[in-house]
Amino acid sequence: MKPVDRARALSSPAEAVALYREWAQQYDHDVFATAGFTGSSRIADLLVEQMQRHGMAANTPILDLGCGTGAVGVRLHEQGCTVCLLYTSPSPRD
Repeated sequence: MKPVDRARALSSPAEAVALYREWAQQYDHDVFATAGFTGSSRIADLLVEQMQRHGMAANTPILDLGCGTGAVGVRLHEQGCTVCLLYTSPSPRD
């Protein structure tokens, strides 16, 4: 079973931890390049739009708590934002 399918079938937090620990190095490729998911880019785009709408500078510091692989933060950085990524798990991107 592909990791995306396994993720959709998770039934416990322990299963989620085990899956993402295995999948961490390939996650971005599998989710964004292969499956074509665009959620992280869209989230970043929406945040930048809202910041502009409310007169906030692009370099206003953004703290991304629980950033996972950092895909949203990377997209924000590409758009000129100042981003600090924080992920407390010891495994996804050691």
